[in-house]
Amino acid sequence: MGIDRRRCRASQGGGSTLRALVVPAVASFAVDKGFRYALGDHDLQVGSLVRVPLSGRRVRGYVVGLEDDDPSGLKEILAVSSPLPLFTNKTLESVRWAATHYVAPMATVLARTAPPNIPKSAPEKTYAEVERLDGVLGEIEAAAAGRRRSPGWFVFGSPIEQFVALAVSVAGQGQSVLIAAPTAHEVQLISDRVAAVAPDRLISVSPDVSDASVTTAWSRMATRPGSIVVGTERVALWPIASLGLAIVIDEGRRSHKARQTPTIHTRDLLKARSRVEGFSFVMSGLAPTTEALAAGVRMVRLDTQRLWSAVEVVDRLEEPPGGGLISSRVRAAMAGAANRQQPVFVLVGRKGYAPAFRCVACRSLRRCDSCGAATNQAGSCQRCGNDLGPCAQCGRRRFEPLGAGIGRIVEEVRRFHDSVGPAGSGQLISVGTERDLVAASGLGLGVVVDADGMIFGTNYRSTEDALRLFARLGAKVKRESGSRLIVQTSQPSHEIFGALRRSDPLPFLEAELAERATLRYPPFGELIVVEVANPPAWAADRIRSEIDAAVLGPAEVVGRTRWLIQGDDLTKVRQVLRGIVGEMRDAGANVRVDVDPIDL
Repeated sequence: MGIDRRRCRASQGGGSTLRALVVPAVASFAVDKGFRYALGDHDLQVGSLVRVPLSGRRVRGYVVGLEDDDPSGLKEILAVSSPLPLFTNKTLESVRWAATHYVAPMATVLARTAPPNIPKSAPEKTYAEVERLDGVLGEIEAAAAGRRRSPGWFVFGSPIEQFVALAVSVAGQGQSVLIAAPTAHEVQLISDRVAAVAPDRLISVSPDVSDASVTTAWSRMATRPGSIVVGTERVALWPIASLGLAIVIDEGRRSHKARQTPTIHTRDLLKARSRVEGFSFVMSGLAPTTEALAAGVRMVRLDTQRLWSAVEVVDRLEEPPGGGLISSRVRAAMAGAANRQQPVFVLVGRKGYAPAFRCVACRSLRRCDSCGAATNQAGSCQRCGNDLGPCAQCGRRRFEPLGAGIGRIVEEVRRFHDSVGPAGSGQLISVGTERDLVAASGLGLGVVVDADGMIFGTNYRSTEDALRLFARLGAKVKRESGSRLIVQTSQPSHEIFGALRRSDPLPFLEAELAERATLRYPPFGELIVVEVANPPAWAADRIRSEIDAAVLGPAEVVGRTRWLIQGDDLTKVRQVLRGIVGEMRDAGANVRVDVDPIDL
């Protein structure tokens, strides 16, 4: 039976009737339920990091419960490693949710509550008073400061000044604030803004700082209510003192989701934590994900101004065959902007991206007639495997690419302008991928060379992902006469371009959401990908026979065997999958479980 007391100390003389439930720090499902130990003469609480005996070894462990029961015959806890608890009872609920949802061992998720080194007590500190700043999102501030539950908010755009003002006001009322940014660049940008108005409250955790600095930051935020914590996904499970508000910047960015098991998404974890722990939850971005729309959060637009620059759509069908990767209109616009000393950013596909192709004869986009995905020059669809054959419009068999990698685009631009190079080269015209877009700013022109390859990609999320990516590039372009985003496409009537021109993504995304509901794709259904290197011989039969859901595969993908599991509710499947995955790992297989995959 559990007890309510947060801290317990064994009584002297062996009279204690308490025992601790400890999950050893072993990345295995076999220890998820934990083991019971006598307290010995130790001061413990839920969240204590301890040393315990296990199978003849001394291992670290996490105290997940204190029970009012006879400890006789139990092995004793050997030592308490840190004076600070790594988590609270409420944080533990979020850990259990994450371990179940992402099919991960409890110890693996519990480790995410801790800093890299053993935390020490931080010296007490009283923060200076702060003034309420102008431009604060009043309703959110009131809810956060009063710890009132709400379904959350989505705030359009990336108004860093507004979020900093909101964070400072909430922190000034004694509640801590967590700002989760997608990359180190945004962490630094936001931290600089906070430091300018409330430097003593700032706890900045950039991915590139030392383990010692991260541990110091952890100790401060765990003990000082009224702090403003700025970091990436690594801080999403930290036990922040009196957390009143969590803000996820650009919630649709891929870097918010871990690529390795457990594939936790910052947005989903903090949303789950907010329900359990009662803090306010805010997402931001130029366009919400369909997951954010389906969550029923409030949509907040701070003003009626455009979210991104003016948009010009160039129809590739108006260009003659063999005209190259960049149309004449776009070449003229790029040269003109560069001659006026205005920076130009040319966006190409991310690594591993296959450009769209069009028929040389009739110039129609080559698309799979089964699933609608744009395809490469090979004879089968990369999404569904359908054989493509000749052009569906004219029957010809010659196709030309509409996009290419950075090097190829740089070569083509150099034919009409000398000041061109990869992003970061310092040239007026820079060519880069989504990763390079983070550091771009003050552009006179943004160019998307091959919109079709991104819109009709092999991923079921490719269209909404493309909208957010184009919007991000458009937001980097200055709002002044002549500055704009130019998008090349062979499908100018596609709904995505209407959304871009109107600077209003909601009608388009609501239509996407309705289609997802019909197909039972997330967020209306669930997907889990299981990838195994060197799977045991029995793996395929076990997955097929024991998983009560639609199972696609096995398929060979870059040296790994992949299964895709799909269903409306995979809660029971997760429990079965834990056993199968655990046995495969015990057999020596390397297993990756991707829950809620964004690359599919």
